[in-house]
Amino acid sequence: RDIPDGAFKTEAMKRLLLRLLITLAVTVVATVAALPVIEWRLQTQVAQQLYHLARVRLHPFMQVVPGPDLVDRMNWAGFRGEEIEVQKVPGTFRIFAIGGSTTLGIANAYNETYPYFLLQLLRERYPGRQFEVQNAGIDWHATPHILINYELRVRRYQPDLVIVFEAMNDLYRSFSPPWFA
Repeated sequence: RDIPDGAFKTEAMKRLLLRLLITLAVTVVATVAALPVIEWRLQTQVAQQLYHLARVRLHPFMQVVPGPDLVDRMNWAGFRGEEIEVQKVPGTFRIFAIGGSTTLGIANAYNETYPYFLLQLLRERYPGRQFEVQNAGIDWHATPHILINYELRVRRYQPDLVIVFEAMNDLYRSFSPPWFA
């Protein structure tokens, strides 16, 4: 008996669609089965490394604070920049940059951070004025940490301007598993 062309194409399409659905189902099942293993591996390896680092620089309210072993040019007050006194010299315009690792410049030398560039630019453009720019950024900090950092460390210096720069940490922490966030 002859099979019409349309029927043969319909059967071939059905078989192809069935193979695709089976492949998709196997992929989904394998991915779902692998997720706990991936999560466990991240939690036991990556998190343990991070916890060790945090214990070295632990702060009771701000999570962590940077140390001189982490970045260069830390002053006595724990900020990245030139030395600073609580009482500023009259006529000085004091600026604090505050945020996470993008402000701190964790992978950069001090003279490659935006607070350093800001200080140089201000001194160049306004040679008769006195400026201080302190980098109060701390790696891993999200907005709640930044507010605590301001209250506990920055506020007493009575800055004339505070620049807040937050990049990924708020978003990243919002979607991280609890053990990481």
